[in-house]
Amino acid sequence: KKGFIGNDGKIIGLEFLSRDLYSLDTLGRTTIYSDDTVWDFGLNSSKEIVGILEGEGTEDERDFYIARIDNLGFLTRVATLEDSSGMNVNWGTAGIEFSRVDNSAIIFDTVVMDIVGQSGFTTGFMLSHDSGNSWVWNDFDSSLYDPGSIETLDGAHFISRDEIILVGAKYVSLDNEDSMEFVPDKAFVLKTRDGGNSWQRIDVPSAKGFNSVTFFNDKEGFASVYAHTDTAEPKVYKTMNAGLTWTAVEEVTTKERIVRVQFSSQYSGVAVGDEGTIFRFSLD
Repeated sequence: KKGFIGNDGKIIGLEFLSRDLYSLDTLGRTTIYSDDTVWDFGLNSSKEIVGILEGEGTEDERDFYIARIDNLGFLTRVATLEDSSGMNVNWGTAGIEFSRVDNSAIIFDTVVMDIVGQSGFTTGFMLSHDSGNSWVWNDFDSSLYDPGSIETLDGAHFISRDEIILVGAKYVSLDNEDSMEFVPDKAFVLKTRDGGNSWQRIDVPSAKGFNSVTFFNDKEGFASVYAHTDTAEPKVYKTMNAGLTWTAVEEVTTKERIVRVQFSSQYSGVAVGDEGTIFRFSLD
């Protein structure tokens, strides 16, 4: 799902299905934490592991919490995920992203609207400006989402402390005789320039949902499309104006899902996906 290089030079990764947190070096893979509870993680500015973990309780009332995890798997609990009223937030698909430019971080969750359209709810996000030691809840404006739909937030990137990009997907239902299946229909972007006080929504109808996003300067960035298609389609999109408009990267055409795109500079990047699909970007 996600990987980083730690202070000791080892790769730290989180596996999709098992939710095992592990380290990887030339000698092989070593499990750091394995208890089927890690939903996501990041490295703060000191390269400490900060994760979102599943707590105690029933399926509907289980709490989720933020914790620092050392390389031996010992947890230091930081905070419970709570909204502005102090209620536990049942975030089974929470994501966490740390800034590369300062000590900021954001925690965000899947956004669900009732598919019937008669009722529904939106969720919020949590911000930290001290490397994940303290967090503040913020509500999203419900006008950001299409009523009567299912939408998810799946990726985030800090362009600066106050300019943040979130990406996601809107889902539609496919009715058949046996079951109801939901598939990604279009991508959308939420952008703030004031540290989360207000957000602008940008829809990208040509893309079937964004799930990761990366920038290498304050204008140019890429987002990946997590959707399996029957025919080969562009699965990476590029922006040249800080996320306001997006165009397909025609060289990245595949049927497979692209799980993550990451750039370290204008001329160095990689997009990885299902079935071992890898696209490498470099200056030839």
